[in-house]
Amino acid sequence: MRTRRSIPSARNAATVTAITVVLACGLVEPLPAQGSDPRAVHLATAYQTQSIGGAHRFVLRGEPGGSGTVVPDPNECVVDEFGEPLICTEIFPLPVDVRIRRLDLVDRTGEGRRIFHLDGNLRPEGSIYYLMIPRHREDAHRLIIDVGGEVRHVITLEQVERVRGRRCPKG
Repeated sequence: MRTRRSIPSARNAATVTAITVVLACGLVEPLPAQGSDPRAVHLATAYQTQSIGGAHRFVLRGEPGGSGTVVPDPNECVVDEFGEPLICTEIFPLPVDVRIRRLDLVDRTGEGRRIFHLDGNLRPEGSIYYLMIPRHREDAHRLIIDVGGEVRHVITLEQVERVRGRRCPKG
């Protein structure tokens, strides 16, 4: 992980801010229209310093029990002391179409969480991606990645509205 220890100079601040907003928000699509299907999800991970299957960030959009898209973002970033990307490479991320299929698993905690298999051509090859959806939509969702029969990654997903509200300009 490369970390920038100092705050950018005022001369570079506007450029860095513009690049950060474009790159951090580039995968964020407009919010769904009011009254759209409440089952639909639009989730994103924060930037991951360690690559997972060649990606540092994931965006998931779709309908549990139906189809969707996972966008594994391969761009590497320099982050600030708060873990926020300052500047990133500009590789165009390729979306992967997935089926979001519910698994018949009972939540042993009694919290009503549900597990879905994301069936698509996701990397690394042979990995299995799962989506955990909590009972309450505003609670944390999780992307769970199984590689070789072992859970290797558990990543918190946030509602894109939250990601958008924190990092992206309105409009």
